[in-house]
Amino acid sequence: GSISPSAPVTLEDADERIRELVSSHSERARDVAGRVCQQMPDRVQLEVQVASLALHMPVPALGTLLLRFDHFRAATPEPCAHDSIDCELVARGIALQAVSARREHFDLIQPVGASMRAACRVTGDETSVEAKAELQDITLSLAPEALQILSAAPDTLAAMLSQRDPLRQESPGDSAAAA
Repeated sequence: GSISPSAPVTLEDADERIRELVSSHSERARDVAGRVCQQMPDRVQLEVQVASLALHMPVPALGTLLLRFDHFRAATPEPCAHDSIDCELVARGIALQAVSARREHFDLIQPVGASMRAACRVTGDETSVEAKAELQDITLSLAPEALQILSAAPDTLAAMLSQRDPLRQESPGDSAAAA
């Protein structure tokens, strides 16, 4: 169905419309993607700098964990192949905050003069990360509600990272393997 611009759109309506668009244009999308891949260079180099980056991690039924950086930089030290990417991540001015479902704010780590550097390497199916952090006078404050949100964060992050792409269409072999 079509969606009127003035009518409220539910998440289900939007999801259905996206699926319709993907299925009706999938042949064209594959063709365009193939042409884009043919024109891509053999190696890529990137540098992204963000001032005042905030990462929100919703923790179901409890609230949100908020990680803030005054400065964030991601870069490849040199041009690298698409199947072997080395990326350096640098973050400075790190703060951690929990916000309860009742909108109570808890500063777990006040903005601190901190620096974090991580080197990520992706080669085929293997990924490795080496991290180094330098912290200056850090104070950790934990209220019971904040500790509850913080302790649920690893499970929430794992669930977020393992979610299947809802727009990915299964091939016949995928459904047979799942059965």
